[in-house]
Amino acid sequence: IVQRINWKILTPRFANMLGMTFWDGNFPCWYDVGVAQEITGFYGLHDPVEMGEHSATLVNWAQDACASEANMAIYMSQMRDRGGTMITIDPRVTQTAAISDIHLRPRLGSDVWLANAVANILIREKAVDEEFVNNHCFGYDKYREHVLQFDPAKAAEECELTLNEIETLAKFYAEDKPLCTNLTRGALGKHWNGVQMVRSILCLVALSGNVARKGGGAVWGEAVDWNLE
Repeated sequence: IVQRINWKILTPRFANMLGMTFWDGNFPCWYDVGVAQEITGFYGLHDPVEMGEHSATLVNWAQDACASEANMAIYMSQMRDRGGTMITIDPRVTQTAAISDIHLRPRLGSDVWLANAVANILIREKAVDEEFVNNHCFGYDKYREHVLQFDPAKAAEECELTLNEIETLAKFYAEDKPLCTNLTRGALGKHWNGVQMVRSILCLVALSGNVARKGGGAVWGEAVDWNLE
């Protein structure tokens, strides 16, 4: 009984105090990420095969594909052989980070700041795909008002990154098309604010016009259909 109380009650509280990710083997790795996907309206993901064939840039966000998505390795190699750029966003120095062109190491739990600061830059620099946003997005005006509060310089402090690193990431989302985001399968989702972290990242995929674009969108490592209905 004491052991169960420690694991179910005290350990999660301790993890939250430190801002740590907490993993409980009683729920699947993808569940909370799936919830974020559904409530953001992002009902379909993209095919990693198309990433290998068409992507100009791959952003591994809180995902160590070399360790947990072995099926992605061949497509990452294919993309890089074509001259594509690979970016990894992870506080850890992982196998995937080691072979990336750019490695950003934000403070654990600061991903909302990072994603919204990138969105802030895209909006201010008029680098948003207006056609996609106008035709397929709901609530953009309120979202725009919200993310414009995330000053990139302040975000750099919160994330323990440089302003240049955040601006560089935003430039890739603005200019490198198609850009594919390899989304965490659960690392962010286990954080106390994890669902909002994943939602903020998915919004970047829409803002940059990478939904329903070959080699764009978001992947989890599986080949699945996207849907704009």
